[in-house]
Amino acid sequence: MSPLQITISVKSNEETCCMYSIQRWRMGETPKKIWNFKGTKIMIQKNYNCFTTKAAHSPEVQIGSILSYLMDLFKISINSVVQYDMHFPVVIPTIIQECRQLEIYNRVMNNQQMNAFLRNMPIVSKRVILNLAVENDFLCDPDINFKFSSDYLKIGNSNWITRGILFSSSCAYIELSNCRFPSEVYIDFVRNWYNSDSTRLECLEVLSTHVNLTASVFDELKPVRWDAKQRNKEFR
Repeated sequence: MSPLQITISVKSNEETCCMYSIQRWRMGETPKKIWNFKGTKIMIQKNYNCFTTKAAHSPEVQIGSILSYLMDLFKISINSVVQYDMHFPVVIPTIIQECRQLEIYNRVMNNQQMNAFLRNMPIVSKRVILNLAVENDFLCDPDINFKFSSDYLKIGNSNWITRGILFSSSCAYIELSNCRFPSEVYIDFVRNWYNSDSTRLECLEVLSTHVNLTASVFDELKPVRWDAKQRNKEFR
């Protein structure tokens, strides 16, 4: 996904069956054919198994109609959503409510756009990678109620993550970079996990210059030395 082009890849057993490329329409171009997607007329041309459609405005205007058509036609769901564009706000089509993987790389998110993204973020089951440049004064709107529940969560710029978002996350692996939490937040997080019945969390990795922890702060949890009979030497 990018503001100038959106590519939809339809796969079967990881093999691409066909691709739909939605691009901004240029003045003077002549469409090969016009399709009617549930009332939305779209100019389209085909080259082998690649269909190129043209949008009079931004491509996201058409993405909902085409995705709805393909999902209904093939009886399929959304597997992966990726946006690599660094210079335009993130826009996730509202039709995408759930997917297995979500990767977003973006450098221009103001507070309003960030709240809109979080409010409409789909439920992701397997893998979430977010690398977002958020304004320093960003505060998540209090009416936004979501939690990360994917197996893998990696956030490249985590200064917008709140204590509530971290504590509500239900992920197996969490990696956070550039966090601003004081050390006490991580101590409370570990203590909360230790005293819970949850066994889902396997690893929390924090990359931050704001943390000053020593092993002694976890003495209350009664840590023990590594034992080959209880735990593998290598862990994921």
